[in-house]
Amino acid sequence: VSSLQAASDLLMSMGLRITGGRHRIGYFQVALNELPDDFHTTAATLSKINELQKNEDIEFAEPAEIGFTDFLPENEKSLPDFESALGGNRQWNLQMIELDAAHQLTRGSQDVTFLAVDSGIRDQHPDLADALRPDWNALDLNFDTDVPEAELSPLEMHIAHGTKVASVMAGRGSGESRVKGVAPGCWLLPVKISGTPFGQSYGLRAAAIREATDYIDARKRGVLNISWSTSGEHIGVREALIYASEKGLAITTSAGNYRLGEAQQPDRLHYPSKYALLPGESDAEVHARRKIRGLASVAALNRLKRKATYSYYGAASVTVSAPGGETGLMGDGVFVASTPDNYAYEAGTSFAAPHVAGLLALLFSIRPQLTADEALTIVTSTAVDLDELNPGYSGMLGAGLINARAALESLNESHGQGVTTAER
Repeated sequence: VSSLQAASDLLMSMGLRITGGRHRIGYFQVALNELPDDFHTTAATLSKINELQKNEDIEFAEPAEIGFTDFLPENEKSLPDFESALGGNRQWNLQMIELDAAHQLTRGSQDVTFLAVDSGIRDQHPDLADALRPDWNALDLNFDTDVPEAELSPLEMHIAHGTKVASVMAGRGSGESRVKGVAPGCWLLPVKISGTPFGQSYGLRAAAIREATDYIDARKRGVLNISWSTSGEHIGVREALIYASEKGLAITTSAGNYRLGEAQQPDRLHYPSKYALLPGESDAEVHARRKIRGLASVAALNRLKRKATYSYYGAASVTVSAPGGETGLMGDGVFVASTPDNYAYEAGTSFAAPHVAGLLALLFSIRPQLTADEALTIVTSTAVDLDELNPGYSGMLGAGLINARAALESLNESHGQGVTTAER
């Protein structure tokens, strides 16, 4: 459809009215113009969707879905500060993946940008303010519910999830009392979506992914992190992730968290990590299982390199594992930037995924010509096997624990030349 007026005219002719969306990229939220005579709105809605799907001017149509608990405490566990009481190690997660050795090769490049599609961030946090890409406040980074399209800022001071996730990737802190991200030399673009109990159409999340993807210059590289789930498959989110993949972005997704007391079983269905590429999958398998190139599903480990008690797992659903912290144990959380308080300890696959995003960004920083698939293959081929430490989950934690040092050093071996860096 060539214009907003044309779209409005088309939808009106089909008995619908526009109620919201992101019109610049052709995404519209619509509602029935009037109640059906029999008051069966669900049946009328599904009938209308079927009619829309047949229209050649419309790419897809589907019902809006609601995310009730995406960023709430039952999904992620905040833990107490153990530093003063136990003399704990706030950077155990970084040591586990041998990050200091990797940082001898690169801390990241300005030519690589993280897209943190999450709850927004505290943009003045001392460990994140300098990580924001210089053009961030000129871009539309706000896809929250009930905000005008003119509202661009991703600022969020109440829901801390996005601030925490972003700090794992791009934290600029130094020393034990600050958060150092996996790739602190790369830029950050925080893209704000809603995750409150008041809900949001998942279509706005699709719009956020698609529009943010275009903020990555074709000559540069991007890594997209998704530390949330949808309540089922959403065509718009899937198509947006395919768009990001086709544009060359690497994508990391959290594998998912079992809730307290929930029966655990392998390969629990979880979107969008369901689309993840698994180690050794053939092209035929990727096509048959509707996977997305360059997309990883990340399970969580505790500081003993064992599966975190809450983490999803499975031979057919996990690409790789990374530190995610443990629930209920002092000192086992991942130390992260937060809001309104400065810092917190967290546990969840939400915090495992950005470790992998950071490693992919480091690889792109040294070898920008790598495809997302190639970078992901390096991550999985250099991962540390976990079967001996996790006998009950043998083969169910993907390729194993990521190792930043081994991944970056492998670039020397595979290319037969010295590592070059492009750092800030």
